[in-house]
Amino acid sequence: SIFVVFSFTPVLFTNEYAYGESKKQNDAREADSNTKIQEVYKHFDGLHSFIVGNPETGEIYFGDKTTKKVPIASISKLMTYLLVMEAIDNGEISQSGNVVISKEAEETSYSYGVIGLREGMKTPIADLIEAILIPSSNEAAVALACHVSGSEAEFVNLMNKRAKELGLKNTHFYTASGLPTNLEEDENMLPSQYLEIENHSSAEDLFKLASFILKKYPEITKITSKKNITLDQFYFTSRNTNGLVQKDDRVDGLKTGYTSGAGRCLICTRTEEPDFNDAPKNMRTMVVLMGASSVQERDEKIEELLNLGEGFFQARQRHIIAPMSSLKIPGNITPMSPKEKKEENKKSFIIKIVEFAVSIVIAIILLIL
Repeated sequence: SIFVVFSFTPVLFTNEYAYGESKKQNDAREADSNTKIQEVYKHFDGLHSFIVGNPETGEIYFGDKTTKKVPIASISKLMTYLLVMEAIDNGEISQSGNVVISKEAEETSYSYGVIGLREGMKTPIADLIEAILIPSSNEAAVALACHVSGSEAEFVNLMNKRAKELGLKNTHFYTASGLPTNLEEDENMLPSQYLEIENHSSAEDLFKLASFILKKYPEITKITSKKNITLDQFYFTSRNTNGLVQKDDRVDGLKTGYTSGAGRCLICTRTEEPDFNDAPKNMRTMVVLMGASSVQERDEKIEELLNLGEGFFQARQRHIIAPMSSLKIPGNITPMSPKEKKEENKKSFIIKIVEFAVSIVIAIILLIL
């Protein structure tokens, strides 16, 4: 017996030693990984916030300060676009019709405009939609708002109502264009003060909004992927404010924004090209980046985040890594009729009974074992 016990002693010590060495190596790798993660976040620490993920699934790869309320400037025009398209779908306005330019739009054109709109002028709605998405025309946003709701103020009420319906809890609008209500901003204002005069949201809310628009109106990328546009009526030509579409053909959207309070902002989408078989096709990576100090910093950090997101996407598909956190992307749910609700409740009740029965059977099997 003594011989048997001591004959196994070296093995036990060896196994214990191997386990200790393995644990040390794992701890070292984990510490190294955590250090690298901290370095990445430190690199992007100067931004107001950012988030990277898959707009088709709602899966979030990584982000920082994702629920923080921040000014969003002209990114607001995505909500303006959404409401205009929904008004067309509902038959409230015609997609092929003209917009009669309002006095409000003309006044915006004089102060903070990029194209010359004059009261009473008739302009194709398609031109104004392109104008809000590519050169980010403030006056075009006001013209569309007045066309849909009669006034910008009424349209803003509609924007906030829609934000609530979509579950955008950190979002509030004051204007259809993203211009501050006080155009004489003080550069020394506190961040909280900007929220009192500027449209604001969070990176998470904007990810939800942009993902919802891409699902409902995927044709938006046919506009936002254009390198430039020409509006013949105004003798106006402009490059896309999203400079990344000039550099990368896979970048197809989505919207820029800038005020002194918001900094340089961009929601950027890029299609992915998996390099292995049986991978989903035409998937996208989306980055919401808020508060860069310059266009150069914005574009450089967007590219870095897109590439990190692409690497994560490839790893997820290759190695079937467990899903990270996911956002519930709002959907178009038609209200159920009373009869449908009754049937749904009936199905739910049956499912609960089946689940309960299965749990009882499993419990009995476990007791027997």
